Amino acid sequence: QERRQKVQPVMQPGMQRPQQKKPGNQQKAHSQRNKAE
Repeated sequence: QERRQKVQPVMQPGMQRPQQKKPGNQQKAHSQRNKAE
C-alpha cells in the first residue's frame, strides 16, 4: 500500500515520464516528447 500511495502523487509531477509507471506509455511519451521538442 505504501508503494501505491507513493506512485499516486508521483504521477502528477511525474507526468513528464509516465513510462516509469506504465511501460506501455513509453510510445505515447515519445510521441509527446517529439512534439514538445
